[in-house]
Amino acid sequence: MGAGGVGAGGGGGLGGTGGAPQPYCGDGTVDANEECDDGNAMSGDGCEACLFVCPTAAQVLDPANHHCYELVSSGQSWMAASTACTALGGYLATITTQAELDFVASSFTITVGGAWIGATDSATEGTFVWVTGEAWGFELWEPNEPSNGGSPSNVPGEDCVETTAGSPHDWNDDSCSKSQPFVCEWTLPL
Repeated sequence: MGAGGVGAGGGGGLGGTGGAPQPYCGDGTVDANEECDDGNAMSGDGCEACLFVCPTAAQVLDPANHHCYELVSSGQSWMAASTACTALGGYLATITTQAELDFVASSFTITVGGAWIGATDSATEGTFVWVTGEAWGFELWEPNEPSNGGSPSNVPGEDCVETTAGSPHDWNDDSCSKSQPFVCEWTLPL
């Protein structure tokens, strides 16, 4: 997911549909999730551009895409993990580029096993989708994965995706009922 600029992004913009202008990075007002917002072109005034911050100290900001991530260490099934992230205003992480995977891998220590991310093929075996509906493109599977537990007809199968411990944090499909940590992601309004 890319970063936006002035007037770009999901929640803001210079205008709106029939309402007052929405807050955006660069409007000169420090809005939610902004540490600093420079609405002028003066250099040396202590704020050269918008500086984003994550809502909580446990979250880590990826400056490349302005998304926040958190590794939640309590073990949950994939569905419970997805529900927990949504309840916190985020979603299970959607890792759509190598750079994003590298950032998550360098930000958190995933120990034994792995951590759930927001991909599943539960609707159609072999067709993985992101919980956000983003286009599926980037993937980094372990050798011989995804395997659905060794058989395409395996029921209930392995329909949920984890990023694995250790380098290169490649992916594995596993049983959705498995209890393990998970990575939540938040998209900051620009």
